Amino acid sequence: MQFGQITKINSDDTDGAWYCHRCTRENAVIHYLGAHPFVQMRCGQCNHVACTDCYMTSILTPINPDILGPAPGNKYRIADIVPGHESYGSICPNCGITHRAQAVWTRAHFWNSKKPTHIQFQEDCECGMSEDERQWTYFHIGSNKKWRLQREQCYMEAVEHRIKK
Repeated sequence: MQFGQITKINSDDTDGAWYCHRCTRENAVIHYLGAHPFVQMRCGQCNHVACTDCYMTSILTPINPDILGPAPGNKYRIADIVPGHESYGSICPNCGITHRAQAVWTRAHFWNSKKPTHIQFQEDCECGMSEDERQWTYFHIGSNKKWRLQREQCYMEAVEHRIKK
């Protein structure tokens, strides 16, 4: 199906989609556990790496990491971190590989126990790109519920977003 120069995919095993701002193609998003939550975010049509100008459904929301409460050493304060399921990450602007932010453990004041209080974003990618070299895209991992239950509404929101730009 095609509407407003956006090509729609049909797949039941996806968790969301992102729409390339260069060629308007809808690209499937599948959320995985582990270090690379969305594996590679590169457009299947024009090879563009997903960026903040691309429209993304609620499974993947671009963010400015400074809103998270910066702490020394490229760390950010986050409440309620579940180790192994950190809900933040980054996209390498060179190869499109996604990197899940890592929990940083600190000692609690009581009983001398440790708990995760901060997250730290990936500083280097397997492709050799350093975070300092180019602008990385940072994101929050959200829910796939809207995509799974109201896919047509998500598609129309993408069309409306494209029309506004």
